[in-house]
Amino acid sequence: MDQAEGELNRASGQTFVYLVLFVTFLVLAGNSTVLLHYFRCESFPDAPGGTRRFLVVDYSLDCDSRRYKAYVTFVVAMIGVYPIGIPLM
Repeated sequence: MDQAEGELNRASGQTFVYLVLFVTFLVLAGNSTVLLHYFRCESFPDAPGGTRRFLVVDYSLDCDSRRYKAYVTFVVAMIGVYPIGIPLM
């Protein structure tokens, strides 16, 4: 009976791992898209004060602002986790 329980526990563990990997891959495309859109800025040459660049998905965020630059490090790290790290896993 101990061997049967051990095999059942191992099968349950494998099912859990497969489920986690499946959910991770479901999230991969959406997260990768959001992360890569962070670098898509549009220039407005006729803006007051000269040319200004704004994030395409959120025009309230200036791509030359401190707030934008503060998140660049985080976004680059998450690109290492999602679009690169998950497929390597």
